Amino acid sequence: MFCKLCGREIPEKLTSASFCPFCGGTLTAVESPSLEVSSAGGQPSQADSISAAANERSSRMKQSLAILGASLLFVGVFLPIVSLPIIGSLNYFHNGQGDGTIILLLAVVSVILAAIRRFRGLLITGLCAVGLLLFTLANFIIRISEMRGQLQAQLADNPFRGLADLAMNSVQLQWGWAVLTLGGVLIVAAAAMHGTVP
Repeated sequence: MFCKLCGREIPEKLTSASFCPFCGGTLTAVESPSLEVSSAGGQPSQADSISAAANERSSRMKQSLAILGASLLFVGVFLPIVSLPIIGSLNYFHNGQGDGTIILLLAVVSVILAAIRRFRGLLITGLCAVGLLLFTLANFIIRISEMRGQLQAQLADNPFRGLADLAMNSVQLQWGWAVLTLGGVLIVAAAAMHGTVP
C-alpha cells in the first residue's frame, strides 16, 4: 500500500494504523482501502500518490509564502515610511491613528487564512493591503507636490525661500514602503499560485 500524501509504500505490518508512519497523514476508514492498490495487477497507482504529494508541497509553499508576506506587512507597519524635517521619521502605524491598524488587521487575518489553508481569502486580504498602500502613497505624493506649489507661490519674494525649499526637499520616502509592498505582493502571489496538480 502507498500513502496518498507522501507517496511512500507502507509496510504490510503497519497498514492497520490509522496514520502514515512517514508523513503522519491521517487515514480514514474511507481512505485506507483506497491507498491505491489497483484491481488489475495489485500494483499501487503511483500517479495518484505523486499527484497528492505534489499538491501537498504546493499547499505548503503557498502557506509559507503567505505567512512570510503577512509577517513583512506586520513588521513593515512599524518601519519608517517617510522622513520629515524637524519631526523625523514617521511609520505607517502612527500611534494607532494611521491606516497601519488596518494593515495589521489584514496581516493577522492573512496568517489565519494561511494556517487553515483558505488561500482564496488571501487574494482579498492581499489586494486590500496593496490597494490601501498604493492609495496612501499616491495621496502622500499629491499632498507634497501641492505643498511645494503653495510654498513657491507664497514665498516668491521672500528671502527665506531657500530655507523653505531645503525643508521641502528633505521630505523623503523611506524603506518601509518597500517592505510593506513586498509583503502585500507575496500574499497576492500565494493566493494566485496554482494549487492542484492534475
